[in-house]
Amino acid sequence: MPLRSTRPTMLTLLLFLAISLPALASLISQEQEIQIGREGASRLEQRYRLVADPAVQERVRRIGQALAAQGSRGIAYQFKVIDVADLNALAFPGGFIYATRGLMEAMPDGELAFVMGHEVAHVEKRHSVQQMEAQIYTQVGVGALISILGGGQDKRGTMNTVQVANAILSSRYSQEAEREADREGMRLMGLAGFDPQGAVAALETLKRHDGGREVPGFLNSLLGSHPLTSERIQAARELAPQVPYHRSQAPAQPAPWFTPVP
Repeated sequence: MPLRSTRPTMLTLLLFLAISLPALASLISQEQEIQIGREGASRLEQRYRLVADPAVQERVRRIGQALAAQGSRGIAYQFKVIDVADLNALAFPGGFIYATRGLMEAMPDGELAFVMGHEVAHVEKRHSVQQMEAQIYTQVGVGALISILGGGQDKRGTMNTVQVANAILSSRYSQEAEREADREGMRLMGLAGFDPQGAVAALETLKRHDGGREVPGFLNSLLGSHPLTSERIQAARELAPQVPYHRSQAPAQPAPWFTPVP
C-alpha cells in the first residue's frame, strides 16, 4: 500500500480554499505586513530622494501622526516626503506613508490632513493586505500557498517579501476601497481636530491640478488608482457636515508660512 502524504493534495487544497477563504483572511500577519511595507518603502527611497528640508518633513509627520493616533491598529506609522513635483501620496502596508513635494506645496494643513487621513485609512482598513492575500490565492499561485501553509516562509517569516511587495505595488485599489478611505479619512480628520470640509477642498485642489500623474511604477497611490470624479467630491461635500470635530484637538502648528503654488 502506498504511503499517504502528510502534505495536502492539490484537490484537497482547492476544496479548502473554496470553503474557507474567510478563515484565511488573516493569512498575512501584522509582522509580515510591516516587513513587506518596509521593503516597498526602501525601494521607493532608493528611487526617489527624500526632501532635504527638515521643516517639510516635520510638517507631514505632525499632521500624519495626529491622524494615526486616532487609529486602532497600534502600528508605528512613518510619514515622509519624497522630492517629486506631481501631487500624490501613497501608503505601503504596515504604515509607511509618503507625500510628494508637489502635494506639500499645493495644500494647506487642512487639505493635507485629508490626504494623509485617506492614506492612514488604507492601512487601518488593511486594503493592501487584502490585495496581497487575494494575489497569494490567485496570481502568486496555489503552489506558493502550499508552501506558506506548510511553513515555507523564509528565515524572516515574510513569504518572499520582494515578490509580494512587487505584486502589491503594481496593483490598484478598488473603487470601493478608495471610497472607504475617503470616508474613514474624514472621520480621522474630525477626531484629530481638522475640519472635515478640508476633504472637499483637497479633492477640488487635486482635480484642478488635473489629477496629477501617478508616481511611476507605483499604482497604489492617491492618484494612480482612479480618476477624481465629481461623484467623489460630491460624496465628501455631503458627508463633511455630518462628521463631528473639535478644533481644540488639532495638533499645535508653527507660525503660518504656507503659500500655495499655483
